[in-house]
Amino acid sequence: MTIGKLCGTFLGKSRVLTNAGKLNPANLRLDTNCLECMSNGTYDLMQMGVSRSDARMLLRYGSKNEIIEGLKIYDQAGTRKQFLEALRAETSAELQAQRELWGRELNLGKEKLVYNKEACEQDIMTITSKWRAEKNFKNGQLKCKELPEEVKMTAEDLAAKEIVDRGFAQLPRMKHDMMQYRGEVISASDPWAKKVSSLKEGEIFEMPGYAWTTDSKKYAFGNYSGDGALDFIKTMNRMSIKYHVLCPEGTKIMASRSRMGQEFVMPCDSKMRLVKKVVDKENNTIELFCEHIPDKSLNHRG
Repeated sequence: MTIGKLCGTFLGKSRVLTNAGKLNPANLRLDTNCLECMSNGTYDLMQMGVSRSDARMLLRYGSKNEIIEGLKIYDQAGTRKQFLEALRAETSAELQAQRELWGRELNLGKEKLVYNKEACEQDIMTITSKWRAEKNFKNGQLKCKELPEEVKMTAEDLAAKEIVDRGFAQLPRMKHDMMQYRGEVISASDPWAKKVSSLKEGEIFEMPGYAWTTDSKKYAFGNYSGDGALDFIKTMNRMSIKYHVLCPEGTKIMASRSRMGQEFVMPCDSKMRLVKKVVDKENNTIELFCEHIPDKSLNHRG
C-alpha cells in the first residue's frame, strides 16, 4: 500500500503504526496517480504544531479532516516526528524522480472530470476502430487494394464522431497535471506495434482514434497489458505496450464508465511527446513515458 493512497487509508496507516510502534519508510512510497487536491487546511494543521511546509506536503495526500485525525493517532503512538521525517524523505525522492523524468515537478491534483452523456452514448470503440483502419489504409500500412466496406466510416459514423468531438470541445480544461495509464496487447506485426518500436525519445506522435486510459496503473497494466501472461505473449508473437501518460494542465479528458474500474477517454488523435522508452525484448514488452500535448483547437463550441 502506498502513501499516495492516503485518501481513505490515512487512518489505516496510523493504526498500523500504532501497533508496530515504528515507521517502515518502504511502505511510504508516493504513488502520484491518486493525489488529492490541496485543501485549505494549512492554518488548522499549523494550530497542531505542524510547520507550514509540512502542512502543505500533508495536504497533497488527503483531506484536512483525515490528516488531522491521523496525526492525532500518530501523536498517541508518539511517532509523529518519525512519520513526518519519513514522508519528507519519500516526497523529496519522488519529486526528484519527477524532475529527472519529466523535467519538472508535477502539479498533481484531483480534478472534477466530466462525463458527457451524449458523447459517451456513441459507439466510440467502433468509431476508433474504423478511424484507425482508414488512416492505416491511407498511409499504405494495410496490405489491401481497397478498404473493406465493413471497416469504412459511414455517414452515421461521421455524425457520431462529430458528437463525440463536440463533447470534448465543451469540456473544461484541467487545472492540474494528472497521470494516466494505458495497457494493450497487440500483434507484433500490427502497424501500430511497428510504429511504437520505431519511436525515438523526444519524437511527437499521434495516438490514433480515441484512446482509453485510467488513473490506476495497477488496473491498466494488470487488466490490459498482459501482466502475468508473458509466456502467451511470446508464444503468440504479441507485443505488450504500457503507456505512462502525463496529462498536463490544459488537457481535455472525458470521464467514461467501465464495469471494472474508472476509465477516461482522450481526444481523437491525441498528440504525445515521447519522453522515455523502455524496451524488454526478452518479454516482448515496451513501456512508453509520454506527455500529452493539449489540443488548443478544442475550444468550447456550445
